[in-house]
Amino acid sequence: MSIIRNFLNELKKFDFTQKIVLSYIFVLPFMQITNMPIVKQKIQISEIIFSIFFIGFMVKLIRKRIELNIDIILKLAIFLILCLIPSFINAQDKLVSSIEFIGIIYLVIMFGTISLFIKTKDFWLMSLKVWMLASLIIASFGIGGYVYYIFSAKPNTFVAYFTNLQCVDEIFSFRVRSFFQHPNMLATYMHVSIVFIFILMLRKYFAKKSTGIFLAIVVSFLAVIMLSKSRMIAGVFLSCALCFMPFRKLHFRFLRYIFSVAAVLCIIFVILITTWWIFPVNFSIDSKTRKASVEFNVLPHTYLVRNKAAVRMVMDHPFLGVGMGGYYKANVSYTDWDEAILAYGMLYPGFDDPGNNFVDPHSTILGWTAETGFFGFIGIVSFFVGLLVILIRRRSSCTTELSKYILWIFIGGELGFLVNSFYIDILTMRHFWFMNAMAVAYLRIAEE
Repeated sequence: MSIIRNFLNELKKFDFTQKIVLSYIFVLPFMQITNMPIVKQKIQISEIIFSIFFIGFMVKLIRKRIELNIDIILKLAIFLILCLIPSFINAQDKLVSSIEFIGIIYLVIMFGTISLFIKTKDFWLMSLKVWMLASLIIASFGIGGYVYYIFSAKPNTFVAYFTNLQCVDEIFSFRVRSFFQHPNMLATYMHVSIVFIFILMLRKYFAKKSTGIFLAIVVSFLAVIMLSKSRMIAGVFLSCALCFMPFRKLHFRFLRYIFSVAAVLCIIFVILITTWWIFPVNFSIDSKTRKASVEFNVLPHTYLVRNKAAVRMVMDHPFLGVGMGGYYKANVSYTDWDEAILAYGMLYPGFDDPGNNFVDPHSTILGWTAETGFFGFIGIVSFFVGLLVILIRRRSSCTTELSKYILWIFIGGELGFLVNSFYIDILTMRHFWFMNAMAVAYLRIAEE
């Protein structure tokens, strides 16, 4: 009870606009809403709360209570937006492209306003704590829903069921999603949560206080990600390995070694299962010759089919792409359907529909380069590389060891997301942009 009381007392220190930001942070992961006309599920409850914050932000800006300091990283975010505009020239469906473009503009505005608004270390820390509160709720309902299904075999909203994938082993046909629409989104949200819990744990470590509860939370978050059965675990393990580096006690060094090995193995494994189906794997021993043999499936994976289609789009439209959101329709013309029928046949026996266009490229760089061309590619890479370079340079100039290591944890989080970006689109994720906003905000308050 004392923890709750202290938390509520801390909240009283902040003004109305700050509390709106904390509300936005809290509701961000609650994303199971129904499809709406045109925008589908792109507008969430969090967007309504953000709109209220944005009005408050603009009022404070007009009254000069907030300084509009557009530094290099915000300029790179604006540059990213400008680099996407030429793709409208080739866009077949201007409405779809406009919706995609507005979505990215919103994320950049959120990134910029949040990073400018958080001006004190107290509010920055409270933002982390509210995020962790939401994460614990998300994790609890996710694990609870999974356990309930295991013991009762009754469906529930916290578990996603892919029963239409007829050739997938049953254990992979149900995956934790908690309050998210898809397990992959849950996994990437928990990835950010692991980065934030490492920061809070590091502060306790430097204060020479117990870190046991924080390690337990890391383990619970990892359990949620593993139960989501997502490829995202590779980037998460890499982030964990890097985030353990500031901790020098023996058991932390051991964990760093374990996660480093796990990250390498997982990255190799993910490359394999993203290229080929691999499964089912059969192991047999000839009773006469006593020779063992291993057979695995080298049919192309659906991810490879989609990525090849994206590459063909880039070859045909190298500078402007096919337009934002245009992959879905262009995919029909650019997919090798002889190969696709084999790949999709692993999921849907008898699949033979060349007109099917329900897929997306599942790759940040390939997908966005296919849709926005060379200009979009330059904008995206400039932002990602620029953010990493700024974090690394600022880390070297920090005067306190704690600040250096907090920036290092952010770098570890960014690198983990960049690894996962090869097989998922991270550019459209609210939680990824929020992590970036917290990193940039910390650059301004690191030496407080």
